[in-house]
Amino acid sequence: MPPVRRRGATSKNPPIFSHEFVIQNHADIVSCLAMLILVGLMFQYNVTQMCQLKEIHRKRKIFKQFISSGMAILMPCSRLDKFYFITQIAYWLHSFPELYFQKIKREEMDDRIKFAAFYLAFIVSAYVVNLTRLAILCLVLHYLAEMTFHLARILYFSDYLDISKPCFKLWFVFFLAARACIVILTVHTVWFGLGRLPNQEFDLAAGNFNTAFFRIVILAAVCLFQGWVLFDFLTFQIKRQKEQSANHTITTKKSKGLHSTPTSPKKRRQRRKKAKLSTMTHHKMAA
Repeated sequence: MPPVRRRGATSKNPPIFSHEFVIQNHADIVSCLAMLILVGLMFQYNVTQMCQLKEIHRKRKIFKQFISSGMAILMPCSRLDKFYFITQIAYWLHSFPELYFQKIKREEMDDRIKFAAFYLAFIVSAYVVNLTRLAILCLVLHYLAEMTFHLARILYFSDYLDISKPCFKLWFVFFLAARACIVILTVHTVWFGLGRLPNQEFDLAAGNFNTAFFRIVILAAVCLFQGWVLFDFLTFQIKRQKEQSANHTITTKKSKGLHSTPTSPKKRRQRRKKAKLSTMTHHKMAA
């Protein structure tokens, strides 16, 4: 007996590069891309071994130069730093296709895309201009503030209101402190630290972006971005306080109305009679 097929069931595969095809096979697509990347890294590994001795010798010279100038934060990027930046870039890059797979609404997409784009732009820029140590310190400060915020939210939604309130206050302090520390570290490192180094020429092959133009651009970008984040944060807090005060006044008015003593129907009738008599006497006096 042949197998019975259900109505509406089709054995056809979805067309290639369609929405259904990508959703059904996104794991296979990602695994294939990962295999290609690993194969490329295997070929690259043999090439990097030949240049490893030269690179170590060059880094030793640069390390001595930075230590002698007293700016250890400007040391060259290590393998752990590169791995950290690769994971950060991969994380913020994956947030874009994640919006597609999760079928996020268009109203929510703009904020998420803007949020991920800012992270990606600053992380990639710091990696390109060889300010990885400074970027790591700034990211750690920022992530500490974000960690306290998410912890406070988890406690709030778990009905631990007594613990969530001080956590929100702690997040408020950490957020402001992180903004100030990021600006101070950037000014101290980029303007005063890089300004003391003797090599002030642009060299793309060597990865040297230590010029006055790049320093001003980096400082302006960081300060403007931190100012915008702080402005957005303060406007949100002011709006939230206004909403809370408005809700508090509404609840107090309702509570007063509930606790007020209701008048009896007899008293209402007496008040109406008195009002009618007063109006009649007023009309007679006017006549």
